[in-house]
Amino acid sequence: MNEFETTGGPWPPSPLAETLSHLPAVAGYEIRGELGRGGMGVVYRAFSAKLNRTVALKALPRIDPIALQRFKQESRALAGVNHPNLVTLYELISDGETWFFSMELIEGVGFLQYVRLGIGGGEPGAHAPAAGETLSPLR
Repeated sequence: MNEFETTGGPWPPSPLAETLSHLPAVAGYEIRGELGRGGMGVVYRAFSAKLNRTVALKALPRIDPIALQRFKQESRALAGVNHPNLVTLYELISDGETWFFSMELIEGVGFLQYVRLGIGGGEPGAHAPAAGETLSPLR
């Protein structure tokens, strides 16, 4: 059998289909894909119907009550902060099992790519910003 022949059975699911089938359903948000994951949770690209914009939606799947209380306090404190070096937090929500917070989505390169390739995708350290020049945003 060559690479284009099938055994007659159903096609295996594509990696994209498998990824999309594992995305959470969050009321008021259309999850459009995963941006990254780390020790605290998973961050998704999502469209907020309430805000009528694309946001970053972070899922905190396993959070103990004390950490949740600290997180809520921090969210309330940061909700009114507006600074160019901080993302804007929009909303803290729960689906009954998982806590999510929506925040401003900043387009850019991933952290590891930024660090490994250097600023602007060139050699590490190839370009240091001049006074007043900003760095390309991280994602």
